[in-house]
Amino acid sequence: MNAETEVRRLAKRPRRDRNSYDLTVGRQYVALGLGFWDEQVWVEIATEGDLIAPVPLLEFEIVDGRLSAFWKTRLDADGAVRMWPASFFQDNFHSRLADREPSALTEFARVRELLEAEDEGKINRLVT
Repeated sequence: MNAETEVRRLAKRPRRDRNSYDLTVGRQYVALGLGFWDEQVWVEIATEGDLIAPVPLLEFEIVDGRLSAFWKTRLDADGAVRMWPASFFQDNFHSRLADREPSALTEFARVRELLEAEDEGKINRLVT
């Protein structure tokens, strides 16, 4: 079985509690991270309000299949696998970002800029 078939197999089960996402058709999004849980593959994207939103990968067309050199992989206690920038794993990072805490906003802006520059080919892996 090839990788694309496996991704589609994992992601084919929509969540019953959520099946609508605030996406703009035709817009390209930079993947801030990937996650594997609830028998789906999720891509983390930046929202218009500078938050992080998980969206099923099947909502997207993959235009560049490279993984970010800045992602770290972790296995959660509940079996979820997450490939995120290291700072996204900080305690309560997503909550602090939603609460608009200045340190979380600053870190999110830094990471987003880094990942977008990587996506545009402006940088390669940096030592952080």
